[in-house]
Order: sequence, then structure tokens, then C-alpha cells
Amino acid sequence: MESTSAVQGIETRRTLAAIVFTDAVGFTTLANRDESLALKLLQEDLAIVRDSCARHGGKVVKGTGDGLLMRFASAVEAVNCSLDIQSAFLARTGTGLLAHRIGIHLGDVVVTPEDAIGDGVNVAARLQGLAQPGAILVSQVVFDVVKGKVPCKATFGGHKNLRGISAALPVWTMAPGEGVFGA
Repeated sequence: MESTSAVQGIETRRTLAAIVFTDAVGFTTLANRDESLALKLLQEDLAIVRDSCARHGGKVVKGTGDGLLMRFASAVEAVNCSLDIQSAFLARTGTGLLAHRIGIHLGDVVVTPEDAIGDGVNVAARLQGLAQPGAILVSQVVFDVVKGKVPCKATFGGHKNLRGISAALPVWTMAPGEGVFGA
């Protein structure tokens, strides 16, 4: 259920959403060595991410420098999108390619015409920061919603302390492919 209000003249809407954060690992280092190559690779990669987001019914909320913040009405579609993104990146060949990490959380967010804010966004951002290059890190709530609905490999990562979040959060790493949901 959504509710609409205005804060300082800006229309806001509170809603439950699956939030996906992406980040290009090593972009800054590559940009320091070869800026034009880094920008070219990032543009190509973000086009892949945007296309996958659109195919899975998501919305790119905004760019975050070398990543994107996306919003989905479905946690299943958010995970499917993320798995497609990582599969596309894994299938590439060449040197100097960027790896990406992804964080996903399902939570209550406040949506404005230009942004999404709130704890749901903050948790997804922190998860992305903890993910290994090429990995997808999801909260327990996302795992609970998608288990049995998304073919992938999943491994329990334990309880993680996230900056600014009061309690340790159980997290799962997901990867493309058929696999068993491990404990």
C-alpha cells in the first residue's frame, strides 16, 4: 500500500520496494590509469544494467557515479534482474573489464520524483558495499521472498553489522546458475 504526501513542496510517496544498488569495482583505479577506457567500459556496463532493469519491470532511480540505484515492485524481478546482469558480465571476455557488486533489500522507502530514500535504500546500499566483486548480496527478507522462485546458487553469509543499522542483519550471497539454497 502506498501513501502520498508533500515534504517542503516535493511530492513524496511511501511504498514497499525491492531496492537494488550496483557498483563498478575498480573503476576509480582504472580511471586513474586510463580515463577514456574506464568511461567507455562503464558506459557499456551501465547500458547492460539499464536494459536488464527495463526488461524486469524496474526503474532506474538515479546514477551513483559508477553504479545505479534501481527500484522494483517485485523482489523476484529484482533478483532475476541482478542475476541477468551478473551473468552478462561473467560471459564477457577481454582484459580490463570491470567487475560489479550488487546489494538488494526489500523494505519501506520514500519515493520522490528524483530519488528513493529511507532505511530500505540504506540497507541495500550497505549490502552492495559488502558484496564481493561479481556477487549479489541480499537481505534475509529478500531471500525469504525469492527462495524456490529463482534458480540460482545461494549461500548464507551470516549476520553482518551494517553501518548505521542498529541490529546485525542475516545476509545471503546469490550467484547465477542452478544450485541448492545452502544454510
